[in-house]
Amino acid sequence: MAKRYLERNIVAVVQELTADGVTRVSALDVATRLGESRGTVGRYLNALVSSGRLNRLGSGRATRYELADVAQWLERQARSRVAHPFDAHNALAAYQAYEAARTYVERLQGLVAERPRRRSGRKVGLIVVTPDGAAHGKYVAAILGELARRIEEFRGDGLEPTVTTVGELAKVYGRAAQLPIVSSIDRLYTASRLEGLIGILKTQCDDYLAGRTRAIYIVHASFIEPECQGVVFERVLPVDAAGGMSPRADEALRADIVRRYLEGMVLRSVCETLALEAALADRN
Repeated sequence: MAKRYLERNIVAVVQELTADGVTRVSALDVATRLGESRGTVGRYLNALVSSGRLNRLGSGRATRYELADVAQWLERQARSRVAHPFDAHNALAAYQAYEAARTYVERLQGLVAERPRRRSGRKVGLIVVTPDGAAHGKYVAAILGELARRIEEFRGDGLEPTVTTVGELAKVYGRAAQLPIVSSIDRLYTASRLEGLIGILKTQCDDYLAGRTRAIYIVHASFIEPECQGVVFERVLPVDAAGGMSPRADEALRADIVRRYLEGMVLRSVCETLALEAALADRN
């Protein structure tokens, strides 16, 4: 059974058992349902713990696993007296800000949607968001690896990538790799305030609105939504009008709405990354 397929099935089994009232699941429980060996399932369960999708309880044959609950992690962090670089109060605030930003961009989607058409610009905007701390190297390496792969693909297609970095490690890597950085912000916490994002996104947004940029993408670690955990590369603009454009869409206000939408999408990713940092700190 392929690795990704097996991981998805293990998570599905844990979800089923949890729904049946078995909140703490053993490797044997999962192996029995899947018809796989206990040792194989155990290795994948531990990998899912490392990726943050499951919690591990106990040790040895008494080891049990449960679905990760991000909100509970952040609430524990908020109550903790342990002083982390990203303090307890802001841990919970990041999660709340993520929820607010997500609602904000969902409301704007219909206003920025476009009818299907081919955009002819030769540029593609890439916004990369990384944790600040080197302790989160696994996530940072995966994010930057995905960024490098996409840049190579776009260049192979004859397109010109332009990069905006958010987070200290993204900026350091971008400079070392001589990426075409057009703007950057060093610290995530600064970017978690909307005024901190407006300046660095101006070039990307102006090029998009002028037709010089074909599309804008964001690469970051998705953590809160269970269905898309891991490194995510998603297109931010253009937004296809799959369900039709909103009747409230007003071309006279379009440029301002597009800017607000882009800022909201990046703010959402920043808040999610801050929540990731807090949750990982809580587990250490």
